[in-house]
Amino acid sequence: MYMTMKKRTLMVLGLGIIASAYFGLKILPTNQVQSSTHQARAIVPAPAQGQKKVVLKNLGMT
Repeated sequence: MYMTMKKRTLMVLGLGIIASAYFGLKILPTNQVQSSTHQARAIVPAPAQGQKKVVLKNLGMT
């Protein structure tokens, strides 16, 4: 009898944790990335003679 009650208690506790995590994560706001079709395209001219080309590496944006 004691083992059955312990198993049921653990099962209800586990289901409660899973349900609260599911609903807690579901209501967190998520940011949506806008489609890039609405944004203007940047036009960068080629470097003139005597100018150096600058290359930016690893900006930390993923």
